[in-house]
Amino acid sequence: MTTILEFRKEAVLEVERDFSKLQLPPDTKQGIAGAAQIYAKFLPMSELAIKGFIAMSMRDFQVQEKVDATTLNKLPKEQRERYVKIIERILQDKLEKVLLRPEQRTVLQEAVKKAFEYSTKIAAEASKKTS
Repeated sequence: MTTILEFRKEAVLEVERDFSKLQLPPDTKQGIAGAAQIYAKFLPMSELAIKGFIAMSMRDFQVQEKVDATTLNKLPKEQRERYVKIIERILQDKLEKVLLRPEQRTVLQEAVKKAFEYSTKIAAEASKKTS
């Protein structure tokens, strides 16, 4: 099995094009950009494409859970963490659909898991600095 993740180029380009046209509030855009920087360390994909996949995942989450991004940031830590895991699962599902080789699903799951753990670590460190 190939350990380097490969995604369908046309699907990734379409997500990049769609995201580049998207108008988002500055705080949402900043949050997506920060998450994309982290995920880009673990996924062989442009940050622009990752931003697009994250934005789509957030949109689907908001529809599914009926929670908007502004409300999400104001929720208690435990509930926010639970919702972030749901967004991560949606993101992983979207990325799985554009894998060039479906057998790389396990490699993708590991990459997403590592990115999530890394982002959690960074958030905890940032929280300590502001406390």
